[in-house]
Amino acid sequence: MQLISATFVKYLTSQVALNSGLVIITRSCQVAYKHSTFIQRCRIHGLWRVGHNQTEIAKEIGVHKSTISREFKRNIFWWNSRIPQYKPHYAQSYTENRHKNKLKQQRCCRNGRSS
Repeated sequence: MQLISATFVKYLTSQVALNSGLVIITRSCQVAYKHSTFIQRCRIHGLWRVGHNQTEIAKEIGVHKSTISREFKRNIFWWNSRIPQYKPHYAQSYTENRHKNKLKQQRCCRNGRSS
C-alpha cells in the first residue's frame, strides 16, 4: 500500500478507495503551502538569466511550473518600460511589503465587538 506523508497533506478531503493494494484518491487534497525562500529566488534568478524557461526552472527547483509563473507575475519589474527584470532581493522585499500591508481580519464576537 502506498503511504501519503502527513507533513505534505494538510487535510485529506477525499474518500480513499482501496483497489488491489493501491491507494486511490477519488477527489483532490488540500496541501500545505510553502512560501518561496530567498535561496529559491536566487536559484530562479540564476536559471532565468542563463535562458531556462519556466518549466525547466520549476523542475530544477522542485516546484510546480505555476509557482514560477506566479513568482514572475508578482515580482518582475520592467526596466526602461520594455526589458523584464527579476532580482531576488527586490522580489523578497516586494513579498515582505505585501505581507506587511495585508489587511488583518479582526475576529468579532456575537455583540459586534472585536476580541
